[in-house]
Amino acid sequence: MFSQGMWASRGQAAKYCRGGIEVNGARVTYSNANDIIHNPVVYPELPQVSYEWAWNPLHIVMQFMAYVKTWYYGSQNDTAYHIDLARVDVAGPNEVAHHRESWLAINRVLDQETQRGHPKKLVLFGTSRGAATTFTSVAISTEQDRRHLSLVVLEAPFDSLEKVLEYQYGVDVGGFFLTLVKQHTNFSETFESPARVAWRFPLTVPVIFVTSLADIVVHRNQTQRLIDILKTRKHPALHHLQLNHSDHSAMSLGQGPDQLTYVQYMADMYDRYVLPSSTTTTPETKPQSCESTAADIDALLRDDDIDAILKDDDQEGE
Repeated sequence: MFSQGMWASRGQAAKYCRGGIEVNGARVTYSNANDIIHNPVVYPELPQVSYEWAWNPLHIVMQFMAYVKTWYYGSQNDTAYHIDLARVDVAGPNEVAHHRESWLAINRVLDQETQRGHPKKLVLFGTSRGAATTFTSVAISTEQDRRHLSLVVLEAPFDSLEKVLEYQYGVDVGGFFLTLVKQHTNFSETFESPARVAWRFPLTVPVIFVTSLADIVVHRNQTQRLIDILKTRKHPALHHLQLNHSDHSAMSLGQGPDQLTYVQYMADMYDRYVLPSSTTTTPETKPQSCESTAADIDALLRDDDIDAILKDDDQEGE
């Protein structure tokens, strides 16, 4: 299950899938994407992302930027959108709740597959803001929540929003931007940051951190703080892949040495934690594409199915 970064729609997952993903009835693709994630689940879009045209000047700018991004990265069928800032809480409780609802809905589908004799494993993957959201969601989860979880992959997660802004703009200007964020979004400094919940992250869940020396948005030291906390707690399955030349938004794109290393590293990690232990590691047994078959999770779970499951959960809680 993929969790997108700041200012992104769920179509961002196509950056990590050579075959693209289906979003809003169309297959979104990136011409230079690599297979970093496999068989991604298409989950409900974050409420803050809107594909409707709006006359708000800020929304018009965001939609224009979405078109520019589409052109710059060479994507196809990625629908323009804007972000409702009032619904943004930057890996806060609303975004974590959305992540958990989607995750628990997927668990119910995986339960059904297990009962049918076709058990499957779940990987949670997040990038930037989505990595922070995923990290927090797993940290507050129960053992029952994690019954199908085999691996967590976090690309450029930050320890706190305050540190991100300080790194980008300096202490004084960063503080000014933090004030703007608090005024115009749903973010609050009272929210639990990834650094706070790192002390509760389960030690039984294998976790991979991915950083880049060239990342000028989330400095690697912000991710390192989370790694250091887990090291202090003696996490037994803690992994760190450090890239050298990739920028924040394109770690998975292209055919440079970083990307080839990324692909091979993830293939090895999937072999270790996701593929059945009886499977022999050969090119034929490695997942070669994000394209799913009828037996794969994303063929079992579509948007309407997830919405129905979430609605059932709401009714059960009434």
